[in-house]
Amino acid sequence: MNYLAILLAAILNMVIGAAWYSPMLFGKQWSKELGMKMEDMKKVDPKKAYGLTFVGALVLAVVMSYIVSWTKITTATDAIALGFLAWVGFYVSSIASDYVFSKRSTTLFSINAGYYLVVFLLNALVVALWR
Repeated sequence: MNYLAILLAAILNMVIGAAWYSPMLFGKQWSKELGMKMEDMKKVDPKKAYGLTFVGALVLAVVMSYIVSWTKITTATDAIALGFLAWVGFYVSSIASDYVFSKRSTTLFSINAGYYLVVFLLNALVVALWR
């Protein structure tokens, strides 16, 4: 495993999240779908929220790195395929029923799922191509 690639993938996860959920992209719609205002986000403990998010980002990058290593993926095409299949197989299949049973909107699902699609694809690309 390339620990610098893992660290970069985790950092990219955080950077993408900051942009994705910013008011300039999907933040306003996301907070509206949650029944919150962007100002409500300021009430969240940033150390706890970003700390836990970064740990999750590291775990995702480490697991993706293991999968890349086990499957011996070395091309961008295969990395993208892995990222997509991991997203569909692990994220979408796990979270879709939660959105249905909790009566959350398809808009909220699309915003969150779109973010994780980008993250899974980039994680797979970074850890596969930077070995």
